[in-house]
Amino acid sequence: FFLCHYFCQGLPLMALSSFKDILFVVSGLTMNGCLFLGELPALLAETECGTKCSRKKWMDKLFMGNGYRVEMISYNDIAASLGKEVTTEEYNILFLAEQLRFSDDQMEAWRREFMRVEEEGDEEGFEEL
Repeated sequence: FFLCHYFCQGLPLMALSSFKDILFVVSGLTMNGCLFLGELPALLAETECGTKCSRKKWMDKLFMGNGYRVEMISYNDIAASLGKEVTTEEYNILFLAEQLRFSDDQMEAWRREFMRVEEEGDEEGFEEL
């Protein structure tokens, strides 16, 4: 099991299309099992889905379209684990996403290996009955 992570910090996310572009690029680079940690402005989610109750469904759809299983992380849960309290509204959505697909590089390596095996099979041939 190979574990790596990408952290989404300081990237310009003025529009949902910007985040979708970043997610598309990162999904092609991340290997199966990699983690992608980030913070998404809640305003983008509310603009797209309207209500807070559908935020989880919207996040699932957005991330699964790029091969990720996503979990939203609550600021309150983090604060509670540290013995603190959060008194402000959540303006951002913290997330942790796990890549479920193979990266572009992994797929290319698999394709090369498959082609090599195919070529070796053709060279050896099959015995005729």
